[in-house]
Amino acid sequence: MAFPWALWRRLRDQRYRKDMGLARQPELRVHAEMRPPDLDRFEGCWVAVKDGKVLAAADTSRALAYEVRKLADRGRGAIAQYVPPEATSLTVGAG
Repeated sequence: MAFPWALWRRLRDQRYRKDMGLARQPELRVHAEMRPPDLDRFEGCWVAVKDGKVLAAADTSRALAYEVRKLADRGRGAIAQYVPPEATSLTVGAG
């Protein structure tokens, strides 16, 4: 007797369809973190953010690391991120 491949495919597909609804459950959703409004003042700079507040800002990531080190324990756990300038250019795609 040959292995029933059609049965195997059907069982696999049913499990896939059943698990597709898991991401729609409220407790499993990933929520986007809101951008702190203070970042608009620092366009084009590197900033260190902790608890929704900007702790330090600098023109380069190396200078930012130096500024955060000066903060000692207050800067521990801060997230460094680049704040891009607002894009006003128009992108046209061909194809």
